[in-house]
Amino acid sequence: CEGAPGRIFEVTPDKVIVWEYINPYFGDRGQAGSVNGVFRAHRYGPDHPGLRGKELDPARYNNVNQLYA
Repeated sequence: CEGAPGRIFEVTPDKVIVWEYINPYFGDRGQAGSVNGVFRAHRYGPDHPGLRGKELDPARYNNVNQLYA
């Protein structure tokens, strides 16, 4: 995780990135400018009870799942 630039990712023991997420939401920090930092992230497996019955298809969220260069 790189919290300050808003980047979260999962890495295998072989150091391969499985997935990556960059927070697309920015907040105003006054003189520090606009930031998209992330304080903390938790990983939940698809079998987690809180996700039961939820739509987990990332294709449905293309508007927030884009790569920004």
